Amino acid sequence: MLPPFWCLPSMLLTGTAAAAGIALVNSLGNTGGFVGPYVVGFVKEKTGGTTGSFLALAAVGALLAIVCVLLKRSSAFALPRAAPTGLSNRSAVSAR
Repeated sequence: MLPPFWCLPSMLLTGTAAAAGIALVNSLGNTGGFVGPYVVGFVKEKTGGTTGSFLALAAVGALLAIVCVLLKRSSAFALPRAAPTGLSNRSAVSAR
């Protein structure tokens, strides 16, 4: 569930903010690795089987995938557009 989030800090942030974003992704991944087995055990104990716990993990994964798609489509996180290929800076400036 975590790999799509590794590219987000460097896409959306620069410099020390990107380093802090990568550190946040790393810490959340480590926290998930610690808490996840407890959540699976808790749900398994309450439901009596592993189906519920794995459905809960799948729901979290689906929710995170939706968040990634929404972040990509959000104009607040849009990357600046590059100049059209094949045009030099002079022709791009004179075309304006």
